[in-house]
Amino acid sequence: MLVPLFIQVVLQLVLPGFLLFDVYKRKYDSRREWVVDIILVSMVLLFVFMTARWDWSSYYLRLLLILLLGLVSYASFRCIDRSVPEQRPPLTQKKQIEYGVKSLIILVLLVLNIDTVRGYFSPQGSIDLAYPLKNGVYYVGGGGNSRWINAHNAAPSQDYALDMLRLNSFGNRARGINPSDLTRYTIFGDKVYSPCNGIISQHVDGHADQNPPQKDAQNLAGNYLVISCKGVEVLLAHLKEGSLLVSKGEVVKEGQPIAQVGNSGFTSQPHLHIHAERELEFDDEILNGEAVPIRFKGRFLVRNSLFTSH
Repeated sequence: MLVPLFIQVVLQLVLPGFLLFDVYKRKYDSRREWVVDIILVSMVLLFVFMTARWDWSSYYLRLLLILLLGLVSYASFRCIDRSVPEQRPPLTQKKQIEYGVKSLIILVLLVLNIDTVRGYFSPQGSIDLAYPLKNGVYYVGGGGNSRWINAHNAAPSQDYALDMLRLNSFGNRARGINPSDLTRYTIFGDKVYSPCNGIISQHVDGHADQNPPQKDAQNLAGNYLVISCKGVEVLLAHLKEGSLLVSKGEVVKEGQPIAQVGNSGFTSQPHLHIHAERELEFDDEILNGEAVPIRFKGRFLVRNSLFTSH
């Protein structure tokens, strides 16, 4: 758990802080130099804005990042206006190399950002479901059609899976950085509602909820339900032990309470995992079918999406 935490600290605090401070303090010789640097920094921060897990710190920090970029860009531009000479000297070889390196980095970042933005668009063949969580502000920690914003995208059967968490008033998913007490996670124990009208085709309960950073590598999905509806199988996983309110073969209605969010299975923290598949097969509780994109009330949710439902 320390490695993911370190990565998020670097992405959300260290890297943006260093880049913004450098732009603010640097004395630019020309507007051209300023433009290149602003484009480079903006590309980096755009990638961080889209891909970082802001529920680890605060969702509001994500918005602050954009505000700081605007303020720093304006302040540094004002300094150029007061210092640019009328006649610019020719570019030195050192400057040419610097521009070349920065241009290459910008090109790489452009490709990464385009690939990330591509993940915001739902492929054809998606199904529409109701939100499975209510009465709170919920955050998508992983979702979309790109590996940069959805780690599940690396597994073909879970290409469009989503991990859902609940935010507290500070825009964080828990009280503390990585608490072991499950009750400190805002979503733990929240009711899970059926996202569609269907039949319970699979039902597994009895696996203990793990205290982070413990994980159950033998039962990946933990306690889970599978609902057959709209021609697909919808999996809701990592449910709280003993909270399942329905049984295999039972008919459920959209919006019906069916379980609670827990932390069972191979999971780092309490959250609700949901995905849909066709041609479903089971092998030690792992789904191996054809992934189906999901929309919720017409929305294709991706990492850092928020939703509320009543």
